[in-house]
Amino acid sequence: MPLEELFRRMDAIVAAYGPGTVVQISGGEPTLRNREELVAIMRGAADRRLVPALFTNGIRASRELLRDLKKAGLRDIAFHVDMTQNRHGFASETALHILRKSYIERARGLGLRVMFNTTIFPGNYGDVPEIARFFVEHAREVVLASFQIQAETGRGVLRSLEGMITQLGLIERLSSGAGAKLSCNVPMIGHPDCNRYTGILVADGRVVPLFDNPDLWRKLVRAFRNYPLRPKQPIRNGFRGAAVLVRRPLLLAEFAAYATGRVWRLRHDLLRSRGRIDKLSFHVHNFMDETKLERRRCEACVFKVATAGGAISMCVHNAKRDTYILAPVPRLIAGRQRLWDPTTGQLLDDQILDIGKRKPMALPAKRRKGRTRDRSGAMV
Repeated sequence: MPLEELFRRMDAIVAAYGPGTVVQISGGEPTLRNREELVAIMRGAADRRLVPALFTNGIRASRELLRDLKKAGLRDIAFHVDMTQNRHGFASETALHILRKSYIERARGLGLRVMFNTTIFPGNYGDVPEIARFFVEHAREVVLASFQIQAETGRGVLRSLEGMITQLGLIERLSSGAGAKLSCNVPMIGHPDCNRYTGILVADGRVVPLFDNPDLWRKLVRAFRNYPLRPKQPIRNGFRGAAVLVRRPLLLAEFAAYATGRVWRLRHDLLRSRGRIDKLSFHVHNFMDETKLERRRCEACVFKVATAGGAISMCVHNAKRDTYILAPVPRLIAGRQRLWDPTTGQLLDDQILDIGKRKPMALPAKRRKGRTRDRSGAMV
């Protein structure tokens, strides 16, 4: 996609959601893009006061590339690693820990917040406790571990689970691996059937849940609803938070008692960790199958895709993916309106192109997987 169209969509994100919005530079695989253009994308997001995050399988995300992207404004790096990718030489989900460690080392010292995405499907569901345990052991380097329940999105080879893996079942296995019962009811992010989130504190491998007092956290959310915390401004956020709590002495006392209790439970472990406490977040995503969309969940979506017409639910985008990604993109070249064709990368002279009437484009069989096909096998 042309850079100017990506920047136009970034401008639309700022207009709709404001500065500080996290923008995931994803794909496909974004590191397949020309390095200079990828750097320009990061810089364009940062210049618009957005928070750019790179979502990658890590194969081409070299340390040199990450260093360049960091200089351009990259803040978060999310590595997607799991058995659905059929990585050569890895026979199990736990064997992939070697790869996860190498990615952690690749980003070490660059000032990036490191995250991991893991698709959960029947082939690795039993390994969830061990995966969670790995991230607890690396809580010093990893700030968030996202677990995405497999959904039938119309692309790829995985199919519907029909309730085989549930949010609650996944959370129970995460609790088993973390060694502590995790409460994923507060804070809420979007629709509860779509997202579950929680955080833990870790000192020398010992885990203390961070959100196991829902009543207190609801009070805090209400107290801070008019005081947004800004990314990359920890000192300012700290002063603002203190000012909010000082004006609410009862809430301040309750929060102080809660925080003291967290530290007290870790007191013996703090000696071995030299006083360091790390925070790790777990996020469970439950995407909908393309044929089973629910209106309320789509309307409450907080995980959206920036399309030419604005941001839409990720699940809606999955259900109608080709409609969005194959639509020609207008470009103004030398004062003349032209169309960029995403199927060929060529400029078209037609001012209007009805994608529904386009002749199907034949592709080699190995490139048809996950595409909508007509009866002849051609992509439409």
